[in-house]
Amino acid sequence: MKASSTGGTAVIYDAQWYEFTPAVNGAYTFSVCGSVNDTKMAIAASCPAYGSVFDSIGYNDDQCVCTSGCGTTTQSAWSSKLDSANAGLPLTSELVAGTTYYVLVGGYSGTSGAVSGTLVIDGPPQPPANPADLNGDGVVDALDLADLLAAWGSTGGAADINGDGIVDALDLAEVLSGWTF
Repeated sequence: MKASSTGGTAVIYDAQWYEFTPAVNGAYTFSVCGSVNDTKMAIAASCPAYGSVFDSIGYNDDQCVCTSGCGTTTQSAWSSKLDSANAGLPLTSELVAGTTYYVLVGGYSGTSGAVSGTLVIDGPPQPPANPADLNGDGVVDALDLADLLAAWGSTGGAADINGDGIVDALDLAEVLSGWTF
């Protein structure tokens, strides 16, 4: 896959694709922990069509084994000038909440071997899950209302949203105020 940015174009071999949608705005750091091969990484806000170039907002080369391994004598670490404003080890980019980003991780050359390891994403603290989302599906809706009504009058448990020891009208108010439209 070819990745381009403000400084030129690079080829990333044996690419693996990932999607990431941050919940809050901020600087997010992407690294590959445990890779034993020479790697490249790029991130973009759009997925390219087949045969087109991945228009990256951030790029790096010779990805660290782990954040703690950068610049050590056992890992030659340097970043490409492909996008000097957003290049570095590990790859860090300012991302916007709710936007889906595409992360491309691959090899330096066709002979460097497949990339192994774990993609690690660090960033600002994410908001806590909505306590009114009783079934954990990311929305507060009729399914959560049904869970609350099934637990009506019981003591404690997840349906006791306000933590007063009983599932009642105060918890119902929490579900209704958190309702996802």
